[in-house]
Amino acid sequence: MAVPVMMPKQGQSVESCIISQWFKKKGDRVSVGEPLFSYETDKASFEEEAKVNGILLDIFFREGAEVPVLQTVAVIGKAGESYEELRPGKSRKAKSNIVPLDSIDEPVQPKRRGRRPRIKIEEPQAVTVTKVRVAPPVRALAKQYGIDLHTINGTGANGSITAQDIEKAAGITSEKIAAKVKPTPAAKPADQVRVAPPVRILAKKLGVSLGSVTGTGNNGNITVQDIERTAGIAPSVKKQAKADPSEVKVRVSPPVRILAKKLGIDLASVKGTGTNGSITSQDIEQAAGITSNTPAVNVNTKLRISPRALSIAQSKGIDVYAIKGTGPGGRIVSRDIDAFKAATKAAKTSAPAASPAPAASPTPVAKATSAKVSAKAAPVKPVAKVIPDTPRVTHATPIVPSYSDAECEVRQVTNVRKLIARSVFESLQNTAQLTHHLSADVRRLIALRMEIKNITKVDSTYPNITINDMICWAVVRALQKYPEANSQLFGDSIKTFKKVHLAIAVDTPRGLMAPVLQNADDLSLKGLSSKLFALTEACRKGNIDPELLQSTAGSFTVSNLGNYGVEMFTPIVNVPQVAILGVNTIVQRPVDIGGGTIAFVPHIGLSLTYDHRAIDGGPATLFLREIKTQIENFENNA
Repeated sequence: MAVPVMMPKQGQSVESCIISQWFKKKGDRVSVGEPLFSYETDKASFEEEAKVNGILLDIFFREGAEVPVLQTVAVIGKAGESYEELRPGKSRKAKSNIVPLDSIDEPVQPKRRGRRPRIKIEEPQAVTVTKVRVAPPVRALAKQYGIDLHTINGTGANGSITAQDIEKAAGITSEKIAAKVKPTPAAKPADQVRVAPPVRILAKKLGVSLGSVTGTGNNGNITVQDIERTAGIAPSVKKQAKADPSEVKVRVSPPVRILAKKLGIDLASVKGTGTNGSITSQDIEQAAGITSNTPAVNVNTKLRISPRALSIAQSKGIDVYAIKGTGPGGRIVSRDIDAFKAATKAAKTSAPAASPAPAASPTPVAKATSAKVSAKAAPVKPVAKVIPDTPRVTHATPIVPSYSDAECEVRQVTNVRKLIARSVFESLQNTAQLTHHLSADVRRLIALRMEIKNITKVDSTYPNITINDMICWAVVRALQKYPEANSQLFGDSIKTFKKVHLAIAVDTPRGLMAPVLQNADDLSLKGLSSKLFALTEACRKGNIDPELLQSTAGSFTVSNLGNYGVEMFTPIVNVPQVAILGVNTIVQRPVDIGGGTIAFVPHIGLSLTYDHRAIDGGPATLFLREIKTQIENFENNA
């Protein structure tokens, strides 16, 4: 029997996931535990493994599709096995719950769970049937004609009974039913009808009494069509009324709108030939009378040009848009620049001295295609509509050097990358962030780290407490003393936590994650170290609980780049949190150790970024200094 592959549910708040990659294709043989596909939530990426052995009979969703949780995404089974009933959107044909009266020998009993003895009734007095699917109006119609709903086989959706089924059972025509069931209602007062204000205004203009109109909209609402039908207005009149060019909504991009304004073209009079009827620059040029022989005004064209050719053109002041490229794919190369310079120079020397060129020409400059230009060339016909003193529209798109596909690699941005980008952008855009830097003496931490290493060599069960674990322990102690930093900011309110929910930035192949260790202040140093290690491993393996990745789950974040040798950086606040600590690498700094002796002492850099909307500089500095104090006076209470 074919087995469906479901989209897993990751956390209570996750309603859908995005399929990022399929590791198998239709027809492949799969084994238990073999990865089938990877998927992403709004914070993390995961892999789904095969639960059974077999052949991947079909895949219902492509890569990049957003799929609701617990939805069937694929099916595994034996070759040639039927699986249509497992396809999303397909449901098994509902069995009719209506039994013809002449075929009933005994009452239909509802299905019950468990093993109970079935009681047979020899002479049933009434027939028990399952619930009939029927709409209230149809039920009222059946009651008026004395029709027993349980005697009718519904022909509607999912076996529901329709008005036609009632009509057939009653043996009368639809006209008789309409005359009896839908009597003409009495006119209602205008203030009691259901009508939108714009429709009410239309009725007043057309002199239509709202009480005499039967609404055909939702819940009996009166629509514009009801008013027009009552007033005797044909649909063509409505269409003509909407054809007023001044009221037509034009689909046009900003560059094309600017071009139309410069050429004096009314957008409402232009018929768009672009996507979904949008107006293009060609439509504007055609409306202005610019023929195909006239060089088009460049509005939004991506220019293909080599870096060397671009550099030469810029140094010589040459308009690259007037040059026709002869390189691959129409790319402009250096020889095109040289040819254009030669053609321009030849045109100037061969032109009559008595006939200087006009200072400004309303027509665009023609492209130079040959080194020899005739001095007695035929005059260029002016365009149909000439706008004096109109500057030439060029370079709406920045000129960028063009590279072939072999020179670069293009990758699609993953969903996790998009989420990270949006998160950090919103953080920097909507908060007042600044960073304070400080360093702390870590001789005690280094000495304790050496002791722990020696212990783990003898006792493998002892946790491998790292310097980062010790710094997190110091941060937790400092947050208890300065709870202003252990907060979240929501508009006009600040939520200060009584417990410390510490988030740790973790770099994974799927992107940056910040899992939260809840109630970190309740843990010992050994417990804190073990929990942080488990969170980090869960992120890298892709099985972290998405609820722990929500920024609202944490009250403070620590980001450590010390292992990469970073001496100073500016971490970005993980909003709605109000602060984040950046931990840098350990460097040797000269320190006066007394007696006029200067020695190099290992110091670790600390960078505290905070939201100035929630914390002032003074309290932030005191909090950072408290972290320094906790580090320099660290005691092992593991």
